Amino acid sequence: GKTRDAKYLPIIMMMHNCEYVATASTSFMDDYYEKLDKAYEASKKGMAYLHVFSPCPTGWRFPPEKLIEVGRKAVESNIVPLWEYTNATKKLEFTHPVDDPVSIKEYLFLIGKYKHLDESQLEFIEQNRDRRIEMLKNISNS
Repeated sequence: GKTRDAKYLPIIMMMHNCEYVATASTSFMDDYYEKLDKAYEASKKGMAYLHVFSPCPTGWRFPPEKLIEVGRKAVESNIVPLWEYTNATKKLEFTHPVDDPVSIKEYLFLIGKYKHLDESQLEFIEQNRDRRIEMLKNISNS
């Protein structure tokens, strides 16, 4: 398998002075539509980047009727934090803050492709999640 973590592209785009950067989920459509509108307006001044999370039932091996639940658990577990950044204000703001996240297991074990993970792998994922959330919180407070 892959031995390195993926780069977190939304932060990279933020550091490249995009007018607007946001993360969204198809399981939170009101938030997604608001961000689409903001991205469109920002694109009139410069580049806008919207990072959209949408689970894949076929590839991830879970029943299609659990699509919304899987997407919501990703956000509720802080695996997929929802936030936005505007270059004009230089502020990152959480749009769906989760201060008491559901367990990593509760999210990952909904998905067939993750059922093989052992405790050490789950702990590694949890630590990465915690580091990312801490980094985002530090940026949002600066």
